[in-house]
Amino acid sequence: SYLKSDGRDDTILQVLLQQDRDQPNNPTILAELGNSATRLGEKGVAEDAFSRAVEASPNDAHTRLNLATFALMAGEREKAEQAAKQALLLKPDMNEACFLLSQLGTIDADHEWGRRIIDMANSPKGTQNAHLQFSAARIFGQSGNIDRSFEHYARGNLIVRRTFNYDIERDERQMAEIAATIETPCPPVPAGRSRDDKSPIPIFIMGMPRSGSTL
Repeated sequence: SYLKSDGRDDTILQVLLQQDRDQPNNPTILAELGNSATRLGEKGVAEDAFSRAVEASPNDAHTRLNLATFALMAGEREKAEQAAKQALLLKPDMNEACFLLSQLGTIDADHEWGRRIIDMANSPKGTQNAHLQFSAARIFGQSGNIDRSFEHYARGNLIVRRTFNYDIERDERQMAEIAATIETPCPPVPAGRSRDDKSPIPIFIMGMPRSGSTL
């Protein structure tokens, strides 16, 4: 976690490669190795890691989904479709796999998998899941049924919107409180100094992160 937060992806990859040598065919290590290699554009390492993870844990839907996601990113759409379907066979309610499958553009509303995903999206539980709503929207769009597609997009957007706890009035109050603490927003230039001063002395501007106070 420390290395990731520090942006040291190269070091992370080397650590994971060493762990893979020490504990070969560990699905957890292989999944992390595949993700790390993907971030660095190491396609061969990533594909090998995700494929071996599936071999090491063939009944784990998540390893199949990882492989499907990588294959889609690599442009291997047929492989991505196969892996996503296998993930859904192992875990029929895996909404992320439904979403990935819908993104391939090969599934429409008349397809067996398309009907299955639409039924899931229209179930009581599915109507509260954004992944399924966007999946159904994509499938209906692929079928040319724009009205039904828009209906599911609207549902999905509403679900996502409900997850945001944003209040513009609260932000305005906070900004006003910050502004009120600054008596002189633009201090006068000291006598004998010019606003065009070319002094090499550095200026450090301090502020609270994400508050706008630095600006």
